[in-house]
Amino acid sequence: MAAAERLVLENGLSGTRIDEICREAGATKGSFYHHFESKQHMALALLEGFFERVAAALSGGDWHTRESPVDRLDGFFEHAEQVASSELFSRGCLLGTMTFDLARSDDALRKRLATCFEAVIDLVKPLVADALVAGGASKSVVRRQAERHARLFVAALEGGIVLGRASGAAGASAAAIADLRDLVIGSLR
Repeated sequence: MAAAERLVLENGLSGTRIDEICREAGATKGSFYHHFESKQHMALALLEGFFERVAAALSGGDWHTRESPVDRLDGFFEHAEQVASSELFSRGCLLGTMTFDLARSDDALRKRLATCFEAVIDLVKPLVADALVAGGASKSVVRRQAERHARLFVAALEGGIVLGRASGAAGASAAAIADLRDLVIGSLR
């Protein structure tokens, strides 16, 4: 799977051939088809493994232990900056790569990608909501802003990866998250 992940991040899913994956992995085509029915099934398995690592990385850290909701959200953003700069995202993000590459033509992949992005949003949304409530925001403001801020987090993470790839600048995703952190936390303090 490591060879497939590297190749897909470099070439996109549609630009990666099964022969290349087998050659890089030192496996036969028969072995590939023993494990996967098709390239689509391999892509879904690849996505699952990558997303498990993303979810674990974002959920890790000590931000959970911070007392105030604003400090907890700030700690999450700080931790997310580190995750965005880690080896996990050093070559890009499979979620973004697969979204750009095949999501329109492969409904099963598109649906799974959407649930992955929603899971990240669902991780961030209650952190924002708790911080807004602590600041005295109304229920309607909390509901609307928590969703918006959580979606902006995903946009900063993925958009930063795209900007970094386009410019060749390492750390663009972490910088985008840091900018969002400054805006959100600054508005709460």
